[in-house]
Amino acid sequence: SKASDILFRGMWWCKSREALLRLVSGQYKTEVSSVNIQQFAEDCVRGRDVALLECPHQQCELDPMVCNVILDNAVTNAIRHGCPTNPRVTMSVELSDPIYNEG
Repeated sequence: SKASDILFRGMWWCKSREALLRLVSGQYKTEVSSVNIQQFAEDCVRGRDVALLECPHQQCELDPMVCNVILDNAVTNAIRHGCPTNPRVTMSVELSDPIYNEG
């Protein structure tokens, strides 16, 4: 329902902003977890006028909070500054070879 989506977005936004403040202040601690990438992407666009075109139904190891901050910024910019003649925002997700950070 629309009310549920609004509540979800509000709670998600608060968590993202808290993480962003910790990132900026150098106090964020990375927490990688296994995430269903399709559910992750659906949650990212939930309650927004964004079409999720394609997304693999796979597990992926990532830091969901950092990825949420990055994707939220990208989707928000697309909505605000996208093409005025075709304002529909679409998102596709593709997984590539993993990158490991051992440092």
